[in-house]
Amino acid sequence: MYPDRLILFDLAGAMAHFRKFYTNSSSLSYSFPPRTTLCGLIAGILGMPKDSYYEVFSMARCRIGLSLRGGIRKVVQTVNYIRTKGPSELDGSAGPTQVPLELVMPMPGEGQVVYRVYFWHEDDEVIKELWERLHSRKFAFPPYFGITECPAEIKWTTVVKGEKLEWLSDPEGPLDIATVILVERIRENGLKLRERIQVLKDRFPLDFSPGRSLNSIADILYERNARPLPLVPTGDVFHLLYKDLMGIREEYGVFMEVDRDLQR
Repeated sequence: MYPDRLILFDLAGAMAHFRKFYTNSSSLSYSFPPRTTLCGLIAGILGMPKDSYYEVFSMARCRIGLSLRGGIRKVVQTVNYIRTKGPSELDGSAGPTQVPLELVMPMPGEGQVVYRVYFWHEDDEVIKELWERLHSRKFAFPPYFGITECPAEIKWTTVVKGEKLEWLSDPEGPLDIATVILVERIRENGLKLRERIQVLKDRFPLDFSPGRSLNSIADILYERNARPLPLVPTGDVFHLLYKDLMGIREEYGVFMEVDRDLQR
């Protein structure tokens, strides 16, 4: 069966840094948290020990989607770190070292970087506990955007279920997809570009196995200014009708997992 409900919640903060796994000395950032980062953030909210949750939030058991809720820009800021080439320098005696750090910032006038997360898990107890912690704002560990210098907050949350959650399989025509989407989930020649849309692509990690081995990576498309992407998706698509802080929303979206049939 398809997931019968989704938890939606907004993550917001002044700035973010989600370090790209393929960068070296210059700390470049993804524009939004990869699926692996969201798994760690949710695990922290639930109080799961570090590196203990990879199987719990694997793509076989958990579905996670994400949408940008405002435009973003990137700024490179040089920061001072303590130079530690050996144990004797942990006291800071070697002085600082300067490292370029790329930060994700909101567009001027927007105030905060905001992402909306769409979450489902096969274990009802995980869904129940996450909802209770989000709703009460009682987190085992506070959420943050990639690094502890970028704290985040939960601004809004809801559960969508029943008639307000529908599923489409291999739709024939284009849909306005609100979420980020894996390139492999777009039908050939299925991207229908319009004016003023800025489509970007990056390579993201999707899933870890125990021992923090990378199981899966994928190219993901997104729109820089948080506009829906008009395209023809493959596989399963969720259709939501819900109310947020701005009013009634109707959205189509997909999860950040490799293409698979959700029906069992």
